[in-house]
Amino acid sequence: MSYYDIESVTCPKCGFEQPESPECANCGIIFDKWKAQKQADALAADSAAWGGGDVPPPARRPQRVSANPLPAVAPPGPSAGAWGDAPPPQPGPSREPEVADDDDEMLSGVGIGSYRLLLGLGSAGAATWLALAVNPLDNYTVMAIIAITAALFIWTLLSFKQEVTPRQVVFETLLAVVVAAGVVVTMPGLVDDAPPSTGQPTVDKPKKEPAVAEVPKSPLGDFARAAEDYTEAVDELLQMDGAAPHVEWDALTPRLEFETVRSAHEALSERDRGEALSTWEKVKPVPEVVAELLRDWKKPSEGGFSFSPTKIYRDRARETASQARAAVQKLSQELKVIR
Repeated sequence: MSYYDIESVTCPKCGFEQPESPECANCGIIFDKWKAQKQADALAADSAAWGGGDVPPPARRPQRVSANPLPAVAPPGPSAGAWGDAPPPQPGPSREPEVADDDDEMLSGVGIGSYRLLLGLGSAGAATWLALAVNPLDNYTVMAIIAITAALFIWTLLSFKQEVTPRQVVFETLLAVVVAAGVVVTMPGLVDDAPPSTGQPTVDKPKKEPAVAEVPKSPLGDFARAAEDYTEAVDELLQMDGAAPHVEWDALTPRLEFETVRSAHEALSERDRGEALSTWEKVKPVPEVVAELLRDWKKPSEGGFSFSPTKIYRDRARETASQARAAVQKLSQELKVIR
């Protein structure tokens, strides 16, 4: 056997080449034990990389080689050299610069700013006019118009100097049109509900006077009118409290004379007296109460008289007078006829 026929091995630790043998003649390691130790160390390192413990890392699936293989890319590792250096990033496909749409063109300048500011101010003026004419709390449409106008006014006031798109200007214009339409529809008097004209001259029809109910002119009617005027004068007297000038007393004193009512009652026939009996019974005690009030509480004062009865006297007289007035009004209502 020649030297070239002898199989040789290389020590994985020191790299010494020698004839095939279970151990290294240079460093003395046993090849099988050294390989087993290296595998154990690699397994421990993989376990630590997967979170530690005794669970081994998942087995790697064998890679399938395709007909047109892609260039191999090393997976990233925690540090350089763990899985190999990552290749430099590949440049992506080139993109053409985007062309701005015509609708996104920005508008600016004194003209467009003034136009937007006028939209806000005009809408705010129209809404204020509407709020003064119609109570917003009673009309939800007015409340909505005021809310839209407030938002539009504040927005245009804060941004009329900024650049805007045509779409934004169109939207603000539409809001102003909505506000104007709401004001026209909601404002009372702006929309005429009269029917359209036919072109023919209109002829004013004579207005029909409303029917008036009044007490008839008869002895019983005269009694009812006299009693009604007397009870009204008594009510005015009971409403006085304090000094009153001579002019007021001079106008009231003749109406407080009961003789007019008594004379009208004496002029009634037996039949009319029967119809007016309940009224007469209520009116007859009033003069005595009035005379007592005037005697005890009417005092001269500077420029006239003072009249200030106590609450007890005033309430007693008011009760008697109110019963008489109610009876007189009932009689007058029964006697009224449509003229």
